[in-house]
Parts: sequence; structure tokens; C-alpha cells
Amino acid sequence: MQGGGLMFGERDGNLGCGGSENDKAVWTIDTKTADEYEGRLNGARDGTGTSNHLRLRIGAAELLAPVEGTGTWDDYREGSLCTIRLERGRQRAVVRPAGELDSFLIDLKSIRLVPKG
Repeated sequence: MQGGGLMFGERDGNLGCGGSENDKAVWTIDTKTADEYEGRLNGARDGTGTSNHLRLRIGAAELLAPVEGTGTWDDYREGSLCTIRLERGRQRAVVRPAGELDSFLIDLKSIRLVPKG
């Protein structure tokens, strides 16, 4: 985790992604095969809509996705975020806000990568 607006929520086991464009979370992943993967995001955000976007970069692949409200910060939902083509091997996965934020980005529980093939 980098940036002053990120925090780990012990109660929900989430990453509170903050209110700064400079915040980012970084993981190392190891994909067994080069393939297309469905990215599934499990998170919560107050309200019903937003102009906020999340940027996900894994290796050379990058995507932008809107962050929709789930009603409250305690209402976690999992949904399809994207389809992304990944190369085989060890790669860095980086999640960060994409541009200016109108409020906090998301309370993130997980991003799962499910092979499509």
C-alpha cells in the first residue's frame, strides 16, 4: 500500500482505497498460463453512482472501470469488472484511482482473476 489515504479495515478484511490520486495497492501474482481472465471485483461504496474510476494494471495490461455505488459502505457486492489478457509468469498487479476523485474510491475486499479458457 502506498499513499496516505489507504487503510486496512480489520472488521471487514477490506482495503479502504482513499481519497487521493496518489494512493495505490500493489500485489505480486503468478499466472500459470497466458490466457484471458475475468476480473471479478468485490467491494462496497456508498451512494448509487459516481464519477470515480479505478485503474487496474497487471503486467502490460491495463484497464479503467467505473466504481458504482452499492448503497452503503457495508453492502459488499461482487461483479464482473473486466476481461483481461495476461501473460504467463510473475507480474505486479496495481490498483489505484484513475484521475480526480469526488469522494473515497471503494472499500475493496478482493479482485479475483478467473481463467476464461
